[in-house]
Amino acid sequence: MISQTGISSKRFLRMTILVLMLMFPFAHAPAYGMKVTASILPIWIFTSNVSGERADVSLLIPPGLDVHGFSLSPRDVEGLYSSDILVVNGLGIEPFLSRVPARVPVAMVSPDLAGQDSDPHIWLDPVLAMGQVRAIADALSEAEPAGSAVYAENAGAYIERLEALDRKLSEGLAPLKGQYLITYHDSFSHFGRRYGLRTYSLTGPHAEQPLPRRMKRIYDIVRDENVRAVFAEEQYPPDVMKRLTVDLGVKVCPLNTVTTGEPALDLYERAMQENMAIILRCLGGEE
Repeated sequence: MISQTGISSKRFLRMTILVLMLMFPFAHAPAYGMKVTASILPIWIFTSNVSGERADVSLLIPPGLDVHGFSLSPRDVEGLYSSDILVVNGLGIEPFLSRVPARVPVAMVSPDLAGQDSDPHIWLDPVLAMGQVRAIADALSEAEPAGSAVYAENAGAYIERLEALDRKLSEGLAPLKGQYLITYHDSFSHFGRRYGLRTYSLTGPHAEQPLPRRMKRIYDIVRDENVRAVFAEEQYPPDVMKRLTVDLGVKVCPLNTVTTGEPALDLYERAMQENMAIILRCLGGEE
């Protein structure tokens, strides 16, 4: 036999739960509403910092893959259909854009470099990266005007962090001004120009096949300028650069174009400061 007190207690509990559900109908809803896809890791980092919890940001090209050789799979195309916007670097670094579904808005967030520089790795210059962050905030605000104040505030906060990073890099790399930064492919030209380093690479900006004339030029630079080190990247074969160690006695040191590593909101800042430490150690002889 069930007591009246037990029945009353159960009714009270059910009524309490119903009232709470009516008062807080969105308590378990996700914080974000827009689905955003970022093409490459640095763009994902910037977009995630701008969106905060207001958008669900996914990464199209997994970290560590050669972005220049990436092509969309049928599964990638299918996933893009659920995106409200695709945020890309542009400048030719994403050769697959012609296969993006027409219904998906595409926001290119790099400045127009027509007639200036063929290097699309805009993000490796923190000052140019700030422009990308502003462009991302504008693109997200256009896609979702209701979130424009949040996007602008988040972008401002992140830009302050990038300004602090730029100051650290400027001060840290000042002793190396005028030295050569020789890399596997043309990816650090904006970085070098920003911090007073002369850059040269074995291949062009899209990691094309190495050309003998470029290799000869690197041999000449290393000999004539007494270069202590050259720089390789994880995604590309190190064998060619290691030949320089055998032939010329230079060190081969790793640099990160921020296309590898576990995605995280602070990865860009950590990677760029690690790049500075490696450059100082390899070119400046710091231990």
